[in-house]
Amino acid sequence: MQDEEIYSNTVDCVELNRKLIKGLGRKISIYGSLSNPLINGKYYGLAPNTYSGDYQTIRNGMQFFAKYCKDGFLRIEVGRSFSREVTVGEKLAALSDICTVLEKDYGTPDVFYTTKDDDDQRLSLQWSYKDRELTHELMEYDEYFDDGNIDKLIFIDHTKPIVHDELSREIGLPVELYPLVKDNIEDFVSHKADIKKEVAYSLVKKR
Repeated sequence: MQDEEIYSNTVDCVELNRKLIKGLGRKISIYGSLSNPLINGKYYGLAPNTYSGDYQTIRNGMQFFAKYCKDGFLRIEVGRSFSREVTVGEKLAALSDICTVLEKDYGTPDVFYTTKDDDDQRLSLQWSYKDRELTHELMEYDEYFDDGNIDKLIFIDHTKPIVHDELSREIGLPVELYPLVKDNIEDFVSHKADIKKEVAYSLVKKR
């Protein structure tokens, strides 16, 4: 694995934290100090106005992780909750919210992946800023991670912003993730407060 992918940068994560908090508000909470090379928190989705810091609400949030090195990579991951089932559709809805917030400043991600035997059941998006072709090659041959194996892998055309395509604008995710969204459309739209559900259903059906 490349050194840039191992070491997230504390200064860069402070910047990323500010962007996330500004864009998502009470939809997320961050654990511990904001000056941390690993962002670790909870994502609350459709209940941003009900989060009050109480124990039950905290337990119901899904896991949320991020790493960032300005000249290397940005990685966003969402995972399970410790108190309830979190569906793939709900996780995709969370990635959609996050991706929409970050795209203006960080561009379109170039990889979606999951890993085998992942206890946290994470869905991951990565923006590769250095040695992108090498990163993709290592991922394709499953030589990217030292401590895990890639399961599902989808390469994304990072040159096309989300606003390029009608459905991408609506669901907040790149075109390459349409099949995943389509397979989980009911759960996805049920966890998107701002989506025009009839439009999403109609557009996904046409694909």
